[in-house]
Amino acid sequence: MKGIAGNLIFILIICQSLQLCVTNENTVFDNLNYNADEVQWVDAVNRCNENGATLVPFQPEPGSNGKNVTVVKRSVHFKFGNESWVGDYKTYDVIKGSEINLDIHVHKCVALHVTDESLLTNNNLMYGYDLVTKNCTSNLPAICSNDNNTFIKDENTLAEWIANRGCNLWEPEYKSKPVAENTSFASGHFTSPQINHKLIGNFYWVNYIVQEQYSKLPIAGNILQCGYINHTSTGVSYTDC
Repeated sequence: MKGIAGNLIFILIICQSLQLCVTNENTVFDNLNYNADEVQWVDAVNRCNENGATLVPFQPEPGSNGKNVTVVKRSVHFKFGNESWVGDYKTYDVIKGSEINLDIHVHKCVALHVTDESLLTNNNLMYGYDLVTKNCTSNLPAICSNDNNTFIKDENTLAEWIANRGCNLWEPEYKSKPVAENTSFASGHFTSPQINHKLIGNFYWVNYIVQEQYSKLPIAGNILQCGYINHTSTGVSYTDC
């Protein structure tokens, strides 16, 4: 490993994926060290930082013809599996669905997932919820903001609900999570009078759209999905962190 000190610190870590660390942008992927600790993506970022390195980004730059990815495939002989975490990830903007032209190839639609229920002293109910990303072509009921946030049992796509003049989709307040968990990027609570059907476990469309942005370390903004590479194919894939 002589001659490359300072050029590369490369730690491979198993969990859902391994981990790739790099200390600068001109690394030659040779003579690698291996480590079999199990970590998630955020832990992989921290582990690299602790060793004076950075989780390496692999999203090819325009015009590079995927050079970074093919170099890794050709040069690295992985001992512990076929996947590695990389320093590419997706952040997002949350925008109102009724204010844009929805594009199912660009946007992810947002549903409210009711997760828990508790009885208040005034006999109203408090519900906890997560906001999750959903395929925009899914058919789900909706929450309309007229008549005290009425839950609608009919199922349509979000685009159909947005176009439905009889339903002003609700825009709930929420607290964002730094890293999305199982497509859940935010959470919150709401209260409601007791109703004659159960809400827990159900998904409802609300008036939000997620617009993804591709990013590289250093981290900026909230993270929706984290990047990894499969060493049997080119390109970066994204999954829950």
